[in-house]
Amino acid sequence: METILSTLVMGMKIKTPHEYLKEPYTYLVIRDDDGTFAVEVQEFEGCFSQGDTAEEAMANITEAAANWIEATLLSGKAIPSPVAANEASGKFPLRLPKHVHQKVQRLAEMDGVSVNSFLLEAIAEKIGALEYHDRQMARLEQRMAKQTAANLAARYFPASYGCFGSASTDRETPEEFGKGLRIETNQ
Repeated sequence: METILSTLVMGMKIKTPHEYLKEPYTYLVIRDDDGTFAVEVQEFEGCFSQGDTAEEAMANITEAAANWIEATLLSGKAIPSPVAANEASGKFPLRLPKHVHQKVQRLAEMDGVSVNSFLLEAIAEKIGALEYHDRQMARLEQRMAKQTAANLAARYFPASYGCFGSASTDRETPEEFGKGLRIETNQ
């Protein structure tokens, strides 16, 4: 696949996935409640992986990111630039109401850090909490969808299958119902 992607297209060489991955993309590694690690490339929507260790998760995301880049290139879409390439200076002016500024100063003093360090930590905690929340909500939605499907199957395909009249099956669970279905006709 790499040789296809690195061929000349209209006089321009297309970068391979591994050439893209040499750029400073943003990798977010989060330790899950079960002790495993999840990682995603923030610039590549939907590109994530996991592993039992942070190192394994990073190795897995490298492969996942290369596959994501290949699929994106083959679909004719552009690969996003690394966020770092947007040249954020790390500085921005921030105006606060006086009462908030005073409270921040007091809290920073209590923590024994500068106002800058205090605000940086507060922002990082907020960002981490939002990302964690989004991740947990996605997992909850997946679990709910699976449970809803199982509940519907149990409701509409009870173990007796008696509601199907002359339909019969040798399957024992609602999930297996559609497999091996035999319909008897009176012809």
